Amino acid sequence: MSTTPRSQELTEALSAMINQQPFFAVLAFNLLDIKECTSIPSSGTAIDTAATNGRDLFINPKFFKKLTVQERVFVLAHEVTHVILQHPGRMKGYMDLGFGPDMKPWQGMRFNKAADYVINSYLNELKVGHQPLGTLLNGQYGKDDLVDDVYCKLPEEEEDPNGGGSGQGWDQHLPSEGEDTGPSKPEIQRAVAMAAGAAKAQGSLPGALQRLVDEIIDPEIPWQDYLERTIVCLYGNEEASWARVNRRRLAMAPHIPWPGRVGNRAGNIALEIDTSGSIGQEELTKFLGVTAGVLKSVQPEKIYCMYVDAQLFGDVVEIDDVADLEHLKSKAGGGGGTDMTVVFREIEERQLEVEAVIVLTDGYTPFGDDCGIPTIWCITSPDIKAPWGTTIHVKLE
Repeated sequence: MSTTPRSQELTEALSAMINQQPFFAVLAFNLLDIKECTSIPSSGTAIDTAATNGRDLFINPKFFKKLTVQERVFVLAHEVTHVILQHPGRMKGYMDLGFGPDMKPWQGMRFNKAADYVINSYLNELKVGHQPLGTLLNGQYGKDDLVDDVYCKLPEEEEDPNGGGSGQGWDQHLPSEGEDTGPSKPEIQRAVAMAAGAAKAQGSLPGALQRLVDEIIDPEIPWQDYLERTIVCLYGNEEASWARVNRRRLAMAPHIPWPGRVGNRAGNIALEIDTSGSIGQEELTKFLGVTAGVLKSVQPEKIYCMYVDAQLFGDVVEIDDVADLEHLKSKAGGGGGTDMTVVFREIEERQLEVEAVIVLTDGYTPFGDDCGIPTIWCITSPDIKAPWGTTIHVKLE
């Protein structure tokens, strides 16, 4: 935080934010250097209202003076949210590439609007201060949307492709400067955790804000997405195409486009399912359905499916068409003890050529020693982790 004397308007706004919105106040003090100015000294860029580049928060004192205290609180919280959602870094990434999330020439004004729609939806739900005249809100785009997705939904703009400006809103959007893309993800996570603690201590951390905190500190990746990503990493020979952009990769820092997958020349996969009694028919149906969808995108040449309790039930079922996987529940059986190392013995005895093994179990099983085959343990018990291979905690409810 800058040691330069603050104006009365900024002092009043910060005091009000500390009392009313401690979460955003702590973030402002820990992540940003607040400067009152009409232009940025390093670049000469005019500051007509308010803006952030991820490290600094610029306030035009004439603009700020016209607002009420509650409108100033909203402005400060708005800029802070740009930072914790890493919008300046995303903006710089797209500007450097020259094209946006839709793979067309970059439009800064369009990104500005998309970012404001997302942020203002958050602040509107949290009832943070009062919205200044010109605040962008649109019921079609909310806090659960990625700015990249909103960008693609908005109409194209007639503008300078590198233009910033404030668009139809009141704030200006600045990309990160030079090589600095703003606070790193760990920095933001630490600051958000500290801010959440301060807000809780003051009794002002509503459910909507807690969800935002959870998304930033500990984002939950759906297990099926994690499973697909893990399988792809194991094979490492995916076919890629720029005709289909990987949107999930685009949403992750450093927010650059990545070719999407059009298929995978995967080999054979062994799929072992625990039928010792802990996995019921309903859970089995759900697992097979989701796994079939995941493997359909990975496209293995063959799947060796095994139902196992303490021993193999029936025989190894060979599947050439992933679509058949969902119908395998009728072949399930077992109900005895649990030993998920059976799959590795069967692979060795039958001399099966597999590139990966996927095991669904509750985790109450011997794991044996690392057999050298890439193995993904899909475990339904959240407190159990396999001693080797990759563990994915599965929620089947």
